[in-house]
Amino acid sequence: MKIPLQNTSTPQRTTQSSTYEQQARSSDELYISLAYYAFLVISSVTGNGLVIGAYASNKWLRTALTHTLIIGLACADSLVGVVSLPIWMYITFRDHKHIPLSPLAYQFYITADIFIGSASIFQLMGISIERSHAVLRPLQHRLLGRRIFYIAVAAAWICSAALASLQPLQYGTDWQVVYTILIATVCFFIPTVVIAIAYCSIFFSAKGKASLSKHQTHKKTLAKEVSLSLTVAMITLLFVITWLPLFALSILATFNPEVLPWPSTSTRLLHFVKCMHYSSSAINPVLYSYRNVELRRTIGVLLQRLVLRRGPGVDEVFRSRRSSSVVSASHFRKLSSVSDRCRKPSAESQ
Repeated sequence: MKIPLQNTSTPQRTTQSSTYEQQARSSDELYISLAYYAFLVISSVTGNGLVIGAYASNKWLRTALTHTLIIGLACADSLVGVVSLPIWMYITFRDHKHIPLSPLAYQFYITADIFIGSASIFQLMGISIERSHAVLRPLQHRLLGRRIFYIAVAAAWICSAALASLQPLQYGTDWQVVYTILIATVCFFIPTVVIAIAYCSIFFSAKGKASLSKHQTHKKTLAKEVSLSLTVAMITLLFVITWLPLFALSILATFNPEVLPWPSTSTRLLHFVKCMHYSSSAINPVLYSYRNVELRRTIGVLLQRLVLRRGPGVDEVFRSRRSSSVVSASHFRKLSSVSDRCRKPSAESQ
């Protein structure tokens, strides 16, 4: 049995493979896997939708231009739940029932899956580059305009579309091996190296700057940048863990399919790697909100408004909090001024 990623995500069936899978995969196993896929659909659409809604409704979250890339990543993860996962569930059900799928429908799924996955990966790489620039070159980073970020997001989607458009053109030709190498290199190996270098430079630079800086405000700003970078680094580590099995299986099936196990085991292996890389789209928004306090609070306000149909809006909540913080800071400055005036006569009397 052969499972080349660039042309198929389900096993190429033979009579023997069907017999093996029929003996190994029961209906209970099928429905359990479909239930898990359905859970991923709900989680990815709801979680990423809340992230997008939080950035759209809270203008204070949008002060950091990184939100442009994060929203682009959340859009790609949402498309996984809206497009890729439902079609994969349909393919899984038909494959279990031995009902053939039309080549046109299958090519649509593969092309869409490559497009959405590539867009997510390219934007992760773009975020890592942006984070490293924010820490290594903070002054130059503050001068960047929104147009640069819009171009970066557009470039990620355009490059993804270009790569995905090659899929139906190379199918059934001698370019299949070349396309597999291209996808693995451009969508996994290069991004992994770039992301690793970016975050290594961030942590080494931030550690050195924190030890040299004596200004409290600068330390807080640097700590905020590093915290956001750590969030994206966790997402990136998750990307490597969840996507590596799929690319490894693709390369193995393309260049040395004889080493793959029996058809029933290979089918389970295929579903495992698909579950792995689809799960990342559901986990990403959890990491966003866990590491970002304001994002977590905004999502809480949105859920209260959507579920309970009551409570203050996002603008009202954050405007009152900002006002409270400003009043507290003003009060602290007044107390400090009074304290300084009290100490000054004491020093003169001495």
